[in-house]
Amino acid sequence: MSLMLGSLLEDEMCTSKTCPEMRAGPKFKYMWADKVKYKKPVNLCASEYIDCLMTWVESQLDDEEIFPINSNNFPKDFAKIIKTIFRRLFRVYAHLYHHHFKQIEQGSGDVHLNTAFKHFILFALQFELIPENELGPLEHLIKHLLDKSSKASVSKINESKSNS
Repeated sequence: MSLMLGSLLEDEMCTSKTCPEMRAGPKFKYMWADKVKYKKPVNLCASEYIDCLMTWVESQLDDEEIFPINSNNFPKDFAKIIKTIFRRLFRVYAHLYHHHFKQIEQGSGDVHLNTAFKHFILFALQFELIPENELGPLEHLIKHLLDKSSKASVSKINESKSNS
């Protein structure tokens, strides 16, 4: 995801002019709050939202109170923290697909984006890390990916049975 974002920001595809709000299509708008610098939700342009998010995620991952290095003493709210990270990262995928997919496709990055998102969403769904009501912006894509995954799994099962 970082490579994709870096490319978008470097190529100035996602700027305060092209994306003045963090959106995923016309129906979904996201505001930023981190309880540190932004105590209350604020409207940021998409590139600033993404930058704040990636900085925040890095700070969460680097925090030994959340991800202990020398013990298994995770905080009581660990699951809530992980779900917040995944929910917010999903918003970036939703923004990319809704507002920059054509540009990503033109740069031949669509296969990378699709593969990364498929792994991300299958993991998130397996462990119930993103509430269903948050998946709306990419609902059709997720159904398509799940359908393809199911068919591929069935094909592999059938293939292994026929080889036995």
